[in-house]
Amino acid sequence: MIVSVYILSACSTSFEQIDAFQRDFNDHAEGWLNLVGLLTLISGWMVTMVSWLRKHFEFRSASNSDVKGKRPILPFITINGKSLFRQFTWNKARATADTIAKELLDVNTTKGYNPTLIVGIGRGGAVYGSLISYRLGERPILALDRTYHHDKNGRETKYMYPFRIPKAYLKRVLLVAGESHTKKTLKIFSDKLYEMGAGEIRNCVFYKQLLPKEQIASEVEIHYFGISRKNDYLMPWQTEQSLHPSESKEDAEVQNNMLKSFVTDIENDFGYEDSGFYCMRHAETDANKKDIFIGSRSNIPLTNDGLKQAQDVGRYFKSIGVTFDVIYHSPMFRCYQTASEISAIAGGQLIEDKRLMELDYGNWEGLTRTDIERKYPDDYHRYCTDMSFAPTGSTECANDVSERITDFLNDLKTSDNITAMGKTVLVVTHKTAGRILLRKAGHNPDGHFRDIPFDNAAIGYVSIKSNKTIIILDNKRC
Repeated sequence: MIVSVYILSACSTSFEQIDAFQRDFNDHAEGWLNLVGLLTLISGWMVTMVSWLRKHFEFRSASNSDVKGKRPILPFITINGKSLFRQFTWNKARATADTIAKELLDVNTTKGYNPTLIVGIGRGGAVYGSLISYRLGERPILALDRTYHHDKNGRETKYMYPFRIPKAYLKRVLLVAGESHTKKTLKIFSDKLYEMGAGEIRNCVFYKQLLPKEQIASEVEIHYFGISRKNDYLMPWQTEQSLHPSESKEDAEVQNNMLKSFVTDIENDFGYEDSGFYCMRHAETDANKKDIFIGSRSNIPLTNDGLKQAQDVGRYFKSIGVTFDVIYHSPMFRCYQTASEISAIAGGQLIEDKRLMELDYGNWEGLTRTDIERKYPDDYHRYCTDMSFAPTGSTECANDVSERITDFLNDLKTSDNITAMGKTVLVVTHKTAGRILLRKAGHNPDGHFRDIPFDNAAIGYVSIKSNKTIIILDNKRC
């Protein structure tokens, strides 16, 4: 105002005129200030309302004002063909996952829990379980989907495929679902995990819907939840296209037929639990360190580092709750030493089997790869490309090893000593013999067995299912 007075004075405006201007300004200023204040207040209310709407609701296109059974809030209000739905936000999912993770990590309260495995049920459980897992750090997480079947008794939920979990990971399971209504699915997966040997299971859901008692199908406890309300909501990861088509028998049949289009009935046998065995290459020898060819003619021992490697393998198996009943091993001393060190820690009756012997390298025994390439270039090239060619001075080729390994596998698949009879088995062999074994079990079917990695003291797991073998664990170092 003072500036305005100076400007008017400079323009030769009289003091009477200046005084009149000031009175006129004061008469209107209060009204203008009240208007600005009112507009500011209205703007604040609008921002708050929009924030609240964005937090709780979502506009989605809907056929007949309905998204797969999820009712709109106000079905009579549509904007450009879209209705207002309740849907939780990703921020809400992240915030609640953070809160649950803090509860799990607080060992000083009853909420404290140190899960050895997180199991996510379906897509929602996999997503929410992953958010929690990130907060907990290095925790293994397994996503298990489910499928639906309809009969005269209504909808039946089943896990979609057979699964196998190492015993140690079942000590403390955190079972996570995206949402829970009747608790029926939680009960099905809990029962299955307990049947597999789970020690303790705690249940966790992002959204726990509060239903009347007569609609609750199970009394399983939900130990952790992000949100609990009565209304029906869409999850942050759901759209009208991604909601599970399971409300009707027709929808469920379409879904199940789609699954059967790429999975055979045998492979999708829900009641089947596979069996199998662990396999590994012997631990380190001095020849391995120097890249020297050592086959069935040289009975050398493990190095001190090799002995430690074998002990580390034994400790690894013990840490995940695996105790062996039987350890098959090649007669070579390096395999016997490896098997003995593991047996001393993780158990297992030692059984020697000549079929697990390494290839006889003939004149190449004791030579480095460089020496062989220089001294026997043509023979070495044929050896690398032709499984029917024996190393110089040897009467055995890779095909011969393959025959005895095949014979061993056939016996193992029908023997009383495999895990199908409730026993846990380890096979200790060599590099060439072991890679051929893995190839026979389905590893790298379109490539060469020599391309399969099989390091010293590295372990694998071969699953036997319907008399077929499948590689589950490959070249794991302990």
